[in-house]
Formats: sequence, structure tokens, C-alpha cells
Amino acid sequence: MGIVPNFSLADIRKHLEKAQNRIDKAVIQVLRRLGELCVAEARENGGYTDQTGNLRSSIGYVIVVNGRIVENVFSEANKDEGAKGESTGRSYAETLAKNYSGGYVLIVVAGMSYAASVESKSKNVLTSAEKYAGKKLPKMLEQLKKNIDKMK
Repeated sequence: MGIVPNFSLADIRKHLEKAQNRIDKAVIQVLRRLGELCVAEARENGGYTDQTGNLRSSIGYVIVVNGRIVENVFSEANKDEGAKGESTGRSYAETLAKNYSGGYVLIVVAGMSYAASVESKSKNVLTSAEKYAGKKLPKMLEQLKKNIDKMK
């Protein structure tokens, strides 16, 4: 007379997949929020005059999960201008995403080739967004950990 389980290996897999999906959604939600905040910070506090709209429009983010882009968020900063910036930023972020095959990754970029040159002239393009993320991320991860612990 032994112990007989009332579940199968398939039941265990299904339960683990559901748990993983909940965790994935929670992490993506945090990364999405941080990405949105970083883009807003960079666009609103850019210390430069964006004559064509392309530089601000090239600022956006992608979220990569285990090597796959799950979110790709770029938009024209100005409805009349910036289409080139939007597509250039998106392309640059997608290229960078190829470097990450595992885990969760948030990539925030300013995709125009001259973004670094503008930054080098002490003009804020992404610096304030990077500092903002550095301050905000630890708090967001702590809250995420608490939320995941509640899922158990």
C-alpha cells in the first residue's frame, strides 16, 4: 500500500506554466512602466532643440524576454515630424535586442546616429532617463518581488 498521486506529470507542467506566465506578465508590466517613464523623462527633459523631430522620435524602448521582443514602443514625438526618427530608433533597438538571448531586458534608446554627439555637448538626450531608471528600478523590483511572493 503506497501513496498514489491524484495528479499527473502533465498537471504539474500545466501548473508551472501558469505560474511562469503570471510572473512573466508581472515582470513585463514593471518593465513597460519603467520604459514609459524613461521615454517621458528623456523626451520632456531633453536639453536640445530638436529641429526635425527625429531625435525625440527616435527615443523609445523594447522589452525582450528570453531573446524575443515582446514589446516595441516608439512613436513620433510630433505628429507632423519625426517619422525617420521613429523607424531609426525602432531598428536600432531591435538590433541591440539580438544581443540578449535569456532573461528579461528593457532597452531604452535614442536611435539617431548623432544622439551621442548631442550628449557629448552636455545636452541631455538619455542621461536623465538613465539616472531616473537607476533610482526607480530598485523600488520597482522590490515591489515586484512582493507581488510575486503573494502569487504563491
